[in-house]
Amino acid sequence: MPETVLVNGNAYSLLKLLGKGKGGYSYLAQMADGQQVVVKQIHHEPCVYYQFGNKIEAELRDYNHLQEIGIPMPRMLDVDTKAERIVKEYIAGETVYTLVLKDALPETCLRQVQAMCACCTRRTPTLTIFPPISFCRAIRCTILTMSATTT
Repeated sequence: MPETVLVNGNAYSLLKLLGKGKGGYSYLAQMADGQQVVVKQIHHEPCVYYQFGNKIEAELRDYNHLQEIGIPMPRMLDVDTKAERIVKEYIAGETVYTLVLKDALPETCLRQVQAMCACCTRRTPTLTIFPPISFCRAIRCTILTMSATTT
């Protein structure tokens, strides 16, 4: 039986680990109605190449910033600041990371990433880091960030 976690009193069954980043673990989860979502649990493991303040606040700030500058991302559905958990829309598909490993990344995906980078430099002086494993491919190769950090 899968582990169940609560986010603001709502139960989510964790189905599998999707990945670990510098700020947390992302799990494919299922709601009571069967809808699949991503539940991100913030962790406090040391990271030798990055210094953190309040990670949950940084996640919210970065998400809002990326939305403001026009970066397409999965919708944030719920945030439990006390438990340090975030629920996001799940978009099925292979990650850009796995497509690159297979040498199967469609040219349209590269153009979308280039457009996102141009959007960042055009609208804001900050550097946005998009870890390659943090991209997800959906229908017609629409790339949406699973996680991104603005520094």
